[in-house]
Amino acid sequence: MLNHLEISILLISGYSPRKNALVGLLEDVCGSHTNIQSITNTLEIESEVKTEPELCLLDLANIKEPSLEIINRVKDEFNKSKIIAVHIYSSSLLVDPLFQAGIDGYLTYEPTRSSIKKAFDCVLSNQTYVPADILS
Repeated sequence: MLNHLEISILLISGYSPRKNALVGLLEDVCGSHTNIQSITNTLEIESEVKTEPELCLLDLANIKEPSLEIINRVKDEFNKSKIIAVHIYSSSLLVDPLFQAGIDGYLTYEPTRSSIKKAFDCVLSNQTYVPADILS
């Protein structure tokens, strides 16, 4: 397993209680000393994020902008960052366009500690992560 303590993570989530819960989950998975920054929408990227994170976690179901626009904005701003999307979709027909837009991994809406670890390990090793139940 990779050392998640040494990575920087940007979480974009529009809903504050959920955002706070996801930050807590990320701290639980990666350690409380991991560099985790959170913003509530992609319009804050230029003003709030000064250095490119290794990993961007996009809570797409809780941001009011269209998912593909969010992915494109993040990719334009951070061309070296790995992107993991979190959404309510459970069908590959709905998840595939997110990968075509450029995400590196996908997590379902209520990710577990285990799925987050697997996703981080995969995408930070330059592999794609898709939960097994999405592939079917």
